[in-house]
Amino acid sequence: EAADPAADTAADADAADADAADASGLAADGGDATEEAEEALVEADATAPAEVLGDIGEMTTYSERGRCKGFGSHRISFSFQPTRLGNFKAELLLRFSNGAPGDANYEREYPVLVRGFCLDVPIFVDSEEYYMETCVYGHIFRENVMVRNRASVAMKIQVQKPKQIQGELQLNTALAYIQGHGSQSIQVKFSPKADFLERHPEYCDSERGVGAFKIPMRIVGADQVLPVTTCLTGVLTTDAVTFVPQVLNFGNCYVGSSMAMRLVFTNESLLKRKFAFPRLPSGISIHNVPPDVLEEEGWGGVDCPPGSIAVLEGGGEGIFGSLLPGERRQVSVIFSPESATEMNHKIVFKVLTGDLCAREFTVPCTGQGVSQVIEFSETELKLASIPNNSSSRESVIVTNVSKVPQIINVLMPQYELCAMKATPVCCTLAPKESRRLQLEFKPTQDYVDLLKNPKEEKADADGAAEE
Repeated sequence: EAADPAADTAADADAADADAADASGLAADGGDATEEAEEALVEADATAPAEVLGDIGEMTTYSERGRCKGFGSHRISFSFQPTRLGNFKAELLLRFSNGAPGDANYEREYPVLVRGFCLDVPIFVDSEEYYMETCVYGHIFRENVMVRNRASVAMKIQVQKPKQIQGELQLNTALAYIQGHGSQSIQVKFSPKADFLERHPEYCDSERGVGAFKIPMRIVGADQVLPVTTCLTGVLTTDAVTFVPQVLNFGNCYVGSSMAMRLVFTNESLLKRKFAFPRLPSGISIHNVPPDVLEEEGWGGVDCPPGSIAVLEGGGEGIFGSLLPGERRQVSVIFSPESATEMNHKIVFKVLTGDLCAREFTVPCTGQGVSQVIEFSETELKLASIPNNSSSRESVIVTNVSKVPQIINVLMPQYELCAMKATPVCCTLAPKESRRLQLEFKPTQDYVDLLKNPKEEKADADGAAEE
């Protein structure tokens, strides 16, 4: 709250001017120099103790030294800037001296009483700063600036600053009357665009960081000298999300099989956000990338780019989640065609910023389902549990359903890791031809040791040591 200053110093200053003129005249009569050189020295010292009401010395500024020409006058200006309410008083000592030697020397002192009182202004606001927190570009945010009148009569107010900006900053109302001991709410509607601070650099608050704004408000009241000042502060941020890649193109994919692509999206906002992939078609699913896969890819550096490890299980569903400010998230988008048709779909990515601001993004997704050229009689084989150094065999029938010959090649993992063999490994199937593919499982002791838990191996070693 501001205050109207008042100081009863005019009469004392005029009396001091008259005495200064008399002192200058006396000095001129006793000196030998010319009239222009005969000047009286004026000094003011706040030496007397303050009264109980308060010391005005710390709130008052004035000239402590000056010169008064012969038969002239000198005005001492006092500036009273109170910092608290109440009545204040202090006694100052005004000393005159012409500086002449011997009997021509003239010195005299006068006490000067300085008084002032500070009262509350009628018009004031509840807060010196209204913090609007974090505002998102393109969305509407509101704030109420409450202006109050402590006087007993109605007063007219007007908002001088800030000027309204069409479509971005609006004040309702900028001109109003406040009844005695009443209040008036000024509604602020703030909807900044992405280049708001670039077009209005005067509202940029560089001390609080990038995106911070400070909009000063100045409210004047009728018959009130001091204006009422406050400000609107906050931080501006975007609601953008970036996607890499921006288009998912799966190409050709056989019916009954699946293809996966890695989608990376980043939260560019300063706020935490919730996201979802709603209304997904039946042939598309989204899964989170397992943390251990991300860790392994991080170890590989540039030689192991995202998506190079073909592991899809373990991450869980990725259609819902939350993003921290600046967080980067990776998901696997899996395309599983159900028929030999073209797929051209836009994946909807919806984010919710805070509790109010929602926005949708789309990621184009294309692919082509292709009919299978070979079929298997079984898609899953369950082999019997057998001891090591024994074997178990199962067969599956492979059929060429296309109209052209097909060459098949069975790619098996290393024998040390799977302990399995396939027969035949490579063959050519004529159109509509079928052939039996035999799989043999023959575990060895080394393979059995690979399946042991490290904790079990340590327990076995401890037991052997005790024996």
